[in-house]
Amino acid sequence: MLIELLKTVKAGGVYYSPGSALETSDEEAKRLVKLKVAQFPRTDEPEPESEPEPVQEPEPEGSESEPEGSEPEPEGSEPETAIEELQQVKGVTKAIATQLVAGGISDIESLQNCSVEDLMELNLRGVGEKKAEAILRDANEFTFEEEE
Repeated sequence: MLIELLKTVKAGGVYYSPGSALETSDEEAKRLVKLKVAQFPRTDEPEPESEPEPVQEPEPEGSESEPEGSEPEPEGSEPETAIEELQQVKGVTKAIATQLVAGGISDIESLQNCSVEDLMELNLRGVGEKKAEAILRDANEFTFEEEE
């Protein structure tokens, strides 16, 4: 089933950027749409004819490989930024955040839209039902601070 990504998603070890079209199983497509990281393409638009272009994994800081004149990615689009954001939720370690991003949950808002069953379907290492409930409770209590 073809879906359009709304957030950065890692599939098969490759990161796909928002706006990419991705062919996936019906079950996985429905799960990603439920998590609000993807949407079904509108029927009034023709389907893209080409394969989605994978986004290269971020290079370590300090590397000078960016071509001159290239724009930096918008904040929140890189996996490391997503991992750092998810770690703001009590009980979410770097390992759990990394697994959440790999499962298509790339920000706190997406996590807030999950159910315990959604998290259990991701088979997160070190997260049982009680831990999933606690993470979701803390995520739903999370308040975003406005930047000055």
